[in-house]
Amino acid sequence: MSANRCSCTHPSQVSGQYGTTRGSRSFRVRAAAAQTQDGPVVRLAVSAATATLRLLQGRKDIPDVAAEGPAQPRPGTIAELMQCIEMDFERGYIITGIIGDEAYSPGCFFGDPTVSFSGLQKWKQNLQLLVPFLEEPMLDMRSLEQLPRQLPSDPLLLKSVWKLETYLKFPWRPLISVLGVTEYTVDEAELQVSRHVETWNISGVQAIGQIFRPSDRSTLPFMSAAQRKTQ
Repeated sequence: MSANRCSCTHPSQVSGQYGTTRGSRSFRVRAAAAQTQDGPVVRLAVSAATATLRLLQGRKDIPDVAAEGPAQPRPGTIAELMQCIEMDFERGYIITGIIGDEAYSPGCFFGDPTVSFSGLQKWKQNLQLLVPFLEEPMLDMRSLEQLPRQLPSDPLLLKSVWKLETYLKFPWRPLISVLGVTEYTVDEAELQVSRHVETWNISGVQAIGQIFRPSDRSTLPFMSAAQRKTQ
């Protein structure tokens, strides 16, 4: 195996620090139901939160290109694609915006309980708006697996389970804490992710609400990510 080739020794599952695999069907149903109920409210809240971030950041536009991960060749197997995704987690891609372009189609659809759109570059730009405000961010991948097909015609799906926790650099130091599941739809002809859809253990309104809620450490020094992991 060459040094710069994405590869994976476990085609069906890659386990993170916790080494566990969890079913996500009921999790997805609850999250989807919550998102349907508060959709218009979430869109309004996202617009308000985005405007607040831009105001605090002191700029009105977003750079055209966000930071990129190391250039890698395209994965040639599903196992290699899973290894590329695992490497993205090691880079903390959800909290850094640094993602391996080789694993995602340029027009990949991204969705979560607060926003959805198509385009890998747009995803990077959105993350770049948020990254400067993160304080001691922590992202743990708990599992990554290939889901079994129910029918031969079903798309190939991968699923990761992860936890994100970070403070924001606001005076009230809000704590963002989310347990998430990401479902990746794979374009088998290109061996790239064409859909990246997140569901969370909280609704979109609750997630936005965390931004405006003072934490109990708002006047205390931040704990390190390593310290928070042990709690």
